[in-house]
Amino acid sequence: ILITSQNRKDINSLKDLKGQKFAEGTGTNNEQVAKKFGAKIVPSGDFTTSIALIKQGRVAGTVNAREAWLAYKKSNPTTGLKVKNVSDEEKPAQVVALFNKKSTKLRGKTNQALAKLRQNGTLSRLSKKYFNGDITK
Repeated sequence: ILITSQNRKDINSLKDLKGQKFAEGTGTNNEQVAKKFGAKIVPSGDFTTSIALIKQGRVAGTVNAREAWLAYKKSNPTTGLKVKNVSDEEKPAQVVALFNKKSTKLRGKTNQALAKLRQNGTLSRLSKKYFNGDITK
């Protein structure tokens, strides 16, 4: 997603990042996306800091994961911020569990457990509880 101040009418897509200051975590996929579209990177240690920099007017915005936004807004005020889904412009990075290549049995059991939790609705319920939205889709 693309997060900016609601007052920023000039930033509505990733193409609008060129020359703009964007708060991004150093070495993250978000930083790579912002750089790819020409943003000037302002290093940020975490998501909360990135949002604070936007609210203070020190940066134009941030590119980040929808899940980070949903978790943040569950317990923080988001007044004055504008959010735009830009996943149709740039494919989002996938988040996966890491397994040792030799742990095929563990990976298989984990995948079975996740499939069961997805099928019985537990993953969706947990997502709604902790993110205020279903991030499993």
